[in-house]
Amino acid sequence: MRSKHHCLVFDPISFNGGSKIATRDILTLTNSTKIKFTIITMDRRSWENIHFLEHHEVSIYSLPYLNYLSKDNSGCIFWLKQFSLALLLFYKLIRIPRVSYFLGASGPGTDMALYLIKQLKNISIIQIIHGMVAPSRSIGNNLTRVQKAFYLPSAKQSLINAIAHYLETKTSKEKSIFQCSKILESEQFQEFINGIPQYRWPSQCQYNRPIIFWSASLLKWKGLDLLITATNMLESSRTFTANICFIRPNNTNLPISHAPILLKNFKWYQEPLDLDSIRKNSNIFISTSQKEPFGLSVLEAMAAGMCVIIPKDGAYWDTKLTNNINCIKYTPKNAKSLANAILYASNNQNVVKRIGQAALKVTELYHAEHCYEAIINYLNNYSC
Repeated sequence: MRSKHHCLVFDPISFNGGSKIATRDILTLTNSTKIKFTIITMDRRSWENIHFLEHHEVSIYSLPYLNYLSKDNSGCIFWLKQFSLALLLFYKLIRIPRVSYFLGASGPGTDMALYLIKQLKNISIIQIIHGMVAPSRSIGNNLTRVQKAFYLPSAKQSLINAIAHYLETKTSKEKSIFQCSKILESEQFQEFINGIPQYRWPSQCQYNRPIIFWSASLLKWKGLDLLITATNMLESSRTFTANICFIRPNNTNLPISHAPILLKNFKWYQEPLDLDSIRKNSNIFISTSQKEPFGLSVLEAMAAGMCVIIPKDGAYWDTKLTNNINCIKYTPKNAKSLANAILYASNNQNVVKRIGQAALKVTELYHAEHCYEAIINYLNNYSC
């Protein structure tokens, strides 16, 4: 019998989130008779998913936090952190069975340690890119060395910028743009969109009374503060309650919102295990994220039949959904506009149901078994 491919998954992010959930869904859908996984992570809890562990051969190892290095994203401290992570990875690499390939799922900058190890051991890197990347020469270099990269459409221009920035050190600007386009059009790069696997498809929400649902991390750009400001404007006419599910990021230099806050009719849940139950008891989902690369939580809310309220910001779902047909849109970063959208939905349960049912129909195109098919097949059938 042919031995299984051995995939080493590198996860240097110290908290859970939509990108990590999407990656876990992809790995869960791979063929367990063809592939086994070693997960090296800074957040072991986010990988202790029963469905994934029950159906696959998985070994999980924890990385130390490196607190004194964790909050710098550039300069000498950043490189010291990356070399430290590379040494830790290399130490683990020589103590586990031979690895067939690396899987980087955080981005070609955050996963820098994999590319440093590649200088010592010629192990192929498969990169999943869930969001935009920085216009960095080192990131551009990594993208030219990757075996295969799967990326969300919203990330494409940032990939072009990073690769072009690197190539400009070797050739003229005009030639670098031509070469960059050629690289992105090659088989080395492939677009994908997120989906939801059947095993965790959301339960149908209720339509009896208006209950807001918000689910994201406390990173400032996720917009919890905007929601609080908007709902405070409606205090005298508030007919709804709100379920707020949040992830508190660890070891980040990015600004974070404060939670929980004492507010009337607000219930707060930190990384709840019964997220689906909380969601199905709600019916109005609010997205306050700024320029979300995809918005997996929006898709999950739509799949539950919820009325989704999203910013009109040109991001993925703004281009796919139509106001007052399968969503309600508001002016980005505008608390008054968001308050009006909340008031409109919370006072009209018939509208909530109509929009929610229309949104549910859209999700028929977003089954993970189809959306991730190319990635799954590549991982299953990888050959050196």
